[in-house]
Amino acid sequence: MHTKQMTVTPELAKQFLTQNTNNRSVRPSVVKRYAADMLAGKFLLMPHGIVFLKDGTLADGQHRLLAIVDSQTTQQMMVTFEADPEIHLFQDRLAVRKEYDCLKMSGFDWADKDTVAVLKMAIELKAGHKTVSTTEILDSALNGNFLECVQSVKTSFTTKKKGLSVAPVLAALSLAMFRKAASGSQVERFAQVLLSGHGQGDVDSAAITLRNKLLSSPELSGQGGSQRETVLRMTQACFDAFLTGKTTRRTPKHDELIWAKLPNGAI
Repeated sequence: MHTKQMTVTPELAKQFLTQNTNNRSVRPSVVKRYAADMLAGKFLLMPHGIVFLKDGTLADGQHRLLAIVDSQTTQQMMVTFEADPEIHLFQDRLAVRKEYDCLKMSGFDWADKDTVAVLKMAIELKAGHKTVSTTEILDSALNGNFLECVQSVKTSFTTKKKGLSVAPVLAALSLAMFRKAASGSQVERFAQVLLSGHGQGDVDSAAITLRNKLLSSPELSGQGGSQRETVLRMTQACFDAFLTGKTTRRTPKHDELIWAKLPNGAI
């Protein structure tokens, strides 16, 4: 087995992919994320890249190669040849690094699981993409003061409660702060009532209404994208009613966002 650094063009990537005859199913979302990083010049040379077995079969790297073809970029990659077929028994079996793992290991101490989940909820998806990449999360966190808003909102949620202190709720409040629609004290009051269930009559009715809806609707606590988006819009609608002093006995109409998400990759 031997490894060397190679310049992989779209043409060479296509040639390598002709040997992709025994691999796991392609995940288009992964290819799109890699391609986006390549087009942005943020796909770095890594120690582990493309792997071919002794019989020439491609064993690892199909998503990276497909991304090179998709992005029509040329990348530097480490390419390993004549690997033992038994590597299939051991590769990709351990815990996959999440976005917050990668960011934390790169020196961004703010990148805990909850903060990254809020950032992902608050960034506008690119057309055809199901999620945002690690570099897109970082770009948004480092531009403007949105990260500061997220950290302020997190501080307002003094305790964690299932279904209430979740990423879509925190993202909705963070966007309101970022868009200068709410102050830190207003977010803190809303969060306090939402978590405790105790308010001062009509003035806090929107927070109570949101709390009751979230706790009585288990379908909204699912991990699907549509459920999370519904909770995001619903929280914005209730928080807007709270800010404007509207008495709220049922969840307001929430077909559209009130405070826009962050443009993908920059603020």
